[in-house]
Amino acid sequence: MRYLTNSLLLILALGVTDLCAGTIYIGPGEKFERISQAEESFKDGDIVEIVPGTYNDCAVLLANDLTIRPKGWPQVKKRVRFEDVACEGKAIFVVSGDNTRIEGIEFVNARVPDLNGAGI
Repeated sequence: MRYLTNSLLLILALGVTDLCAGTIYIGPGEKFERISQAEESFKDGDIVEIVPGTYNDCAVLLANDLTIRPKGWPQVKKRVRFEDVACEGKAIFVVSGDNTRIEGIEFVNARVPDLNGAGI
């Protein structure tokens, strides 16, 4: 009986985690037009889909198990490009969470004072 109770609790806990994760869309016409506007709302396990285009914006990614990709990826192979900025004097995307996956995103000219900027 105890084994069954613990198993049910584990299943419920995993299910709640999955219910909390969702897909967040970013870009013109979406709730968030810039990733920096949305970064504080990212939860563990979220998928972030970005409308193709060029963005002068950066983000600090704190949530775990994020996936960040162009909207419609991989079927739609239009360009999402971040350029000419950096967060925390480091990179365009500063990743602090674990298991972050970034697909199909271009990073160009990360601008930092020490001239050693990175995309990620």
